[in-house]
Amino acid sequence: MCKGEIHLKKFFILVLKIVALTIGQAACFSIAAQIAGTAISKPLPPEEMQKAGIGLLLASFINSVIIIFPISRSRQKGMKLVVAVFVLVFGIQTFMAQIETLFFNSALKIPLNEIAGFFKTGAIAAFLFSLLSVLITGRIKNISSHEEIGVTLPPSTSEWLWKLSFLSVIYLALYMSFGHFIAWQSPALREFYGGSTETAGFFTQMKRALFAIYPWLAPFQILRGLMWSGLTVVLMKMMKGKVWETALANGLMLGFFFTSYLLLPNPYMPEEIRMRHLAETSTSTFLFGVIAVYLLNFRKNVNS
Repeated sequence: MCKGEIHLKKFFILVLKIVALTIGQAACFSIAAQIAGTAISKPLPPEEMQKAGIGLLLASFINSVIIIFPISRSRQKGMKLVVAVFVLVFGIQTFMAQIETLFFNSALKIPLNEIAGFFKTGAIAAFLFSLLSVLITGRIKNISSHEEIGVTLPPSTSEWLWKLSFLSVIYLALYMSFGHFIAWQSPALREFYGGSTETAGFFTQMKRALFAIYPWLAPFQILRGLMWSGLTVVLMKMMKGKVWETALANGLMLGFFFTSYLLLPNPYMPEEIRMRHLAETSTSTFLFGVIAVYLLNFRKNVNS
């Protein structure tokens, strides 16, 4: 078999895996919702239900394309890999999303029992999808193989402290900057969260957001920056290969795996708000994910 045929065969197998994962994640999400018995107090109108089905398939496709690379480049195999993927999937798609839902729930007005249901559904869906993705990619068998060198992590407590602190500040800066220059430029979004379509300059708006509307926003986002960094560490420990590979995978996971479900209509967030958040959050969190890997991996040249 010539090289061209080998590459074509590998590509065909990859496409089949992505298709299987796409259908699988959509099914995992639906099964999890049934098991959790999550009831929505404000059901979607009939005309939105078809959009929701298409959105679920599109989100599942995006997630499948993103997840297949770090799994195929993983140092881990078997159930250890399933656990790592579960932490990433549940942490990114459910935990990080729903704690922000809770923070902004004065605007969203989602009943707390429904948010609890989202956590339960997300946990079940994440477990099913993690197991399925490891099975489909053929990484379930714990077979020894050549160990490639991957990225490195800080060797000392002091280095961990300054890097994680710096990353938290970087995350807050990206969150506020992208939030203002992308999301907050929408009059509909300003009214949705602030009760007014009035706009202001960056520093005036930051002062208003941080001290008047949401006084706990900065500490909360600094804490989320630490959490995003923790998820980055999970991925860095999981993957082998070059730094740029891990940085790209982390950026895609944090940026687009996190926001993919904004493609689905929901009764609490109008389309204009969802699309603004999709553009804002996918870009800012992607950038943070790339920066986080490079900073945590960074080493000064020290002459011995």
